[in-house]
Amino acid sequence: MRTAQLGSRTGRPALFALVAVGVTVLGITLWATTRGGAENVFASLGGGPRPLTPGALNVDDIASEPSGYKGPLTLRAVVARTEGSNPSKFVVVDAREAKICKSTNCAKFYLPVSAEAAMPVSRWDEVDIEGELVQVGRQLSFKAASLKNLGQFK
Repeated sequence: MRTAQLGSRTGRPALFALVAVGVTVLGITLWATTRGGAENVFASLGGGPRPLTPGALNVDDIASEPSGYKGPLTLRAVVARTEGSNPSKFVVVDAREAKICKSTNCAKFYLPVSAEAAMPVSRWDEVDIEGELVQVGRQLSFKAASLKNLGQFK
């Protein structure tokens, strides 16, 4: 019986050391993976949105206080749907949100986009749109002056 008790006492420090090493390795791995911020977290989950161009905003950045954004803007977005036969109208959502949801149907904020000229896009296209926010009555929309299609996002 004494031998069994001695064995269990020597096993506890070994088990503790093993757990400590495991926690340390896990911590170092998480630190190395997320050292660059949220972009590295997205990358570790299978890729993330492309880096924003300088001065660009994500769609959700303007959702909480759209009246605070006057004048020309550049938005990064993912096309959620197109308006059928009218290639100058479509709806966009935040690219980060689309990536997390793996769907364009679960967004908290949908932004209608309209343009003077046709802007051929399709669902899941990631786009940089230049233009300005306009409010007609209670409806907020984005009047696009130009669009850069970055390709399929999904």
